[in-house]
Amino acid sequence: FHISENLKMSKIFLQRLFKQKFKKIVIAGTCYEYGLLEGELEESFETFPVTNYGLAKDLLRIFIENESIYNSFNWCWLRIFYPYTEYTKRPTLYSSLKQAIKEKRDYFEIGSGSLIRDFVSLENIAKQFLELTFNENARGIYNGGSGQPLSIKDFASKIVKSEKSNINLKYGFKNNREYEPYAYWANMTKYKNLFKNHPSNNFNK
Repeated sequence: FHISENLKMSKIFLQRLFKQKFKKIVIAGTCYEYGLLEGELEESFETFPVTNYGLAKDLLRIFIENESIYNSFNWCWLRIFYPYTEYTKRPTLYSSLKQAIKEKRDYFEIGSGSLIRDFVSLENIAKQFLELTFNENARGIYNGGSGQPLSIKDFASKIVKSEKSNINLKYGFKNNREYEPYAYWANMTKYKNLFKNHPSNNFNK
């Protein structure tokens, strides 16, 4: 579906957009473009997507990059890591745990708590989109994360603590995803460097 439908329709939409002669476009990518790379990931790393979702995003980025040569527009691509918010249609670790706390359940089951991820609030992702949109120096690929590696166990514990809950976290009840590495997080140096020349555009204040 991601390749046969989403990618196809995205290209059709963008091809129509190219005719409008716009100056800049900012698009959401995904950390899944990196595939199974481990550790601190930089935008310059070669991509090796292992999921159809990651592959579709990567192919769309390549399409945008090539089209920018012929249509003369500026583009930014934000590779989003693990955004969290309780306002989501699909259940996530964050939203599910918040719901369990709200319902005053005795315990909450999680997979391996040792996996390292880059959790970033949805508000911060929105600010990063704004920065890339309005900063004149913003061009190319950027990581969309916090830049802070955090284990799932520590992330879940922080949620419980912030909610002042006594819920019991039980680990090892879910299998790890085969299409995700053990530990990876965003290198945010390129994004942070945008503020050096245009500090007034810093939407993360």
